Amino acid sequence: MRAVLMVLVLAAKVLAQGPYSLQGVVKDQQTGEVLAGVNLRLEGTGLAAASDDQGRFAFPAVEVPTPVLSASHVGYQVYKQRLDLDRDKIWTVVLHSRLLPGQEVVVTADRARERQTPSAFSDLGRSAIAARYQSQDIPVLLGELPGVYSYADAGNGMGYSYLKVRGFNQARVGVMVNGVPLNDPEDHQVYWVDLPDLASSLEDIQLQRGVTNSLYGSSAFGGAVNLVTSTLAQEQGVSATLGTGSYGTRRFSLAMNSGLVDNGLAIHARFSKMVSDGYRERSGVDQWAYFLSAARYGEHTTTQINLYGGPEVVQASWDAVAESVLKQNRRANFTQDQDHFSQPQYQLIHEWQFSPRLRLHNTLFYIHGEGYYEGFRDGRRLLDFGLPAIQTSEAGLFGADSLNYYQNTESDGLPVLARESQGRFTLERTDLVRRKWVDKDQVGWLGRLEWQHARGQFSAGAQLYDFSSKHQGRVMWAAGLPGMVGHQPVYYAYRGAQRAGAFYVRELYDLSTRLKLTGEVQAQYKNYRFHHQQAGNFSGEERNAYEVGHFFLNPRLGLNYNLNARVNFYASAALARQEPADVEYYDAFAGPDDLGADPLFARSDTLVQAGVVQQVTWHDPLIKPEKVLDFEWGAGYRVAGRTAKLNLYWMDFRDEIIPYGQVDDDNVPVRGNADRTVHRGAELALGWQLTRGLALDGSLALSQNYYAKFSSPYWDEAGKVVVYDYSGNTIPLFPGQLANVRLSYQWADTGLSLQAQQVGKQYLDNTKNEARAIDAYGVVNAGVTQQVGWGGAVAQVQLHLNNLLGAEYETSGYYFGERYLYAAAGRNYYLGLKLSW
Repeated sequence: MRAVLMVLVLAAKVLAQGPYSLQGVVKDQQTGEVLAGVNLRLEGTGLAAASDDQGRFAFPAVEVPTPVLSASHVGYQVYKQRLDLDRDKIWTVVLHSRLLPGQEVVVTADRARERQTPSAFSDLGRSAIAARYQSQDIPVLLGELPGVYSYADAGNGMGYSYLKVRGFNQARVGVMVNGVPLNDPEDHQVYWVDLPDLASSLEDIQLQRGVTNSLYGSSAFGGAVNLVTSTLAQEQGVSATLGTGSYGTRRFSLAMNSGLVDNGLAIHARFSKMVSDGYRERSGVDQWAYFLSAARYGEHTTTQINLYGGPEVVQASWDAVAESVLKQNRRANFTQDQDHFSQPQYQLIHEWQFSPRLRLHNTLFYIHGEGYYEGFRDGRRLLDFGLPAIQTSEAGLFGADSLNYYQNTESDGLPVLARESQGRFTLERTDLVRRKWVDKDQVGWLGRLEWQHARGQFSAGAQLYDFSSKHQGRVMWAAGLPGMVGHQPVYYAYRGAQRAGAFYVRELYDLSTRLKLTGEVQAQYKNYRFHHQQAGNFSGEERNAYEVGHFFLNPRLGLNYNLNARVNFYASAALARQEPADVEYYDAFAGPDDLGADPLFARSDTLVQAGVVQQVTWHDPLIKPEKVLDFEWGAGYRVAGRTAKLNLYWMDFRDEIIPYGQVDDDNVPVRGNADRTVHRGAELALGWQLTRGLALDGSLALSQNYYAKFSSPYWDEAGKVVVYDYSGNTIPLFPGQLANVRLSYQWADTGLSLQAQQVGKQYLDNTKNEARAIDAYGVVNAGVTQQVGWGGAVAQVQLHLNNLLGAEYETSGYYFGERYLYAAAGRNYYLGLKLSW
């Protein structure tokens, strides 16, 4: 009877308690910051939740009094704890990073950490991205960060845009999305135009400056940009974004989040449409974009699939405009080329936590690029386009310029049209429309193993990828050539292929509680093959082939010392090398699509079969790989509401491939090796929370980028070759001073911002001639955001007023008898509305 009574009492107690309520908040163990999008599960109950933007979570009805709470998040160790819910409390879940300083998180690349990583870096979180993003490309979005200069040739931040860091163009800045490299294996460029509206799906952007021996691929000289896509495990919801702005800019986006469902699956989808006429004439863009992602979160594994991209049509504005023309029409653009391209990207990311100390990360990726650009060219030789000379009885097909198009001879010392025996004229040149087509495929694997030990962390990783490309050119139309248009002849065709592998080891070692050592070494090998195919007049000795291989060993060593809770110091030294891009193996003004142009190699072999020349194979390239030794010193200070970071750097280059200040027929800068160059400077970043809701942020970068030893031949006005010594001159096309300041105010659901930027003078060529420079300029921008609850939805309105003072300025250019410049937009606006359910 006594036992029965005891059972009844216990049962009554349990029944009286009923379902339990569980509430809590999730924080980062290192920073103390709350974490959004953390996956939480009560094991054995089927209950799941995700933390919100404030790190909070709740399980309103839990039947089990002592459940096991499991929490997992990208880049963190799995958390497990048995809870006693017979207590009224708010639980705090503290997640430990799965990495140490400088190591990557699962969907980032070379991730830096405050007071731990010995490098200069800046972060843009989701809220900062959302506040600054209008419709501009990512380089323009990053334009406020220290040491960064960016612009778009259309003048309004869309279309073809460019990112420069510390005087290096984006071919020397490593760019990654979730650890997958974006730099093209052939030309090393990043084609931001093929990533429309990607900023809408980003969780975080981190820019590291200086040599960052990317754990996945080539060393980056100027820095590395790590783009991290949005965390999937958020609350369920749908959002629609509408935007309109100056110069016919329009943006529409529709996004969906499934939230975390019971089986640990989360899905995100976004579709976007963006169009603009561009600031400059005939510089419009028409872009579709999509981003699809699905993730499965298990107890010890995370699997994520991403698919993103979008076709684009761009009215190219690649050519700068003469200053004399800009004085009459600042929006002038004589280019009539069009660019059609699509580059879908596929990622499969998998992480496996074997134990609290051991983790394996694998990524498979595939990138396919396909498209073309076409444009009008006048006065071109038929021979260069695989077309025969035309016999015609018409002597004036090209009006007053006909003498330049026909075969001619001299009569009384003057050029006249030549006639053949039957009295006809020979047409040797014409006006035409050419189309350059490219088809590229890249498939690769990234692997990383991390071992947490008592004094730090050891990691080892590798990369393999295979890349292939097909290039061809067609004549789409030609004046004065009847019957040609129908078959659109191919006038050049060539193929490229690259196979690459890299391996690295890294040790992150705690010498003491305050002093941390980072040491790593990376070995990489790349093999690139090129060969012409039979097309047009590319036959016999006009067909070239070559194969080049490069092996690099890149070490890096750094120290970080935390003096106290407020101040830290760091220093690092790194050696990095990079191979030339494909176009840099060819003559300055000609490339593999130009008939008669030979690659820049020291010797060649001619392949002859049956007495007929088949092709010429080249050996020993004259263009050299680049090598840099980078020294960095820095200090950081942080206290409640205030931060300051100062970085000093000295980068000593050998054989830097530098611009000569001119461009070729495709508007690609002419380049070559310089014996020795130096990039040195200071970077300062400040943050100050003035009052509640009012914040001031600023940055200042002062740099000197100059030739320590460099001379180059050129032709003077008399046609003689003269060697000019440029030693001591400034490397062109980067400002020596960059300053940014932003004042932000947030009160309840209202946000205000005022931002100013000052950009220093840029030289257009190597002469350091003040008459051949872009003037310094300053720009002021403002923004307003307002969020309003509307039924079951939330509406957010944003208004951006750009170039408030209507400054007239230019962003880049070159010199060719006079200054040729890219004009930027005047006063303009963007108005956006986002509805979320």
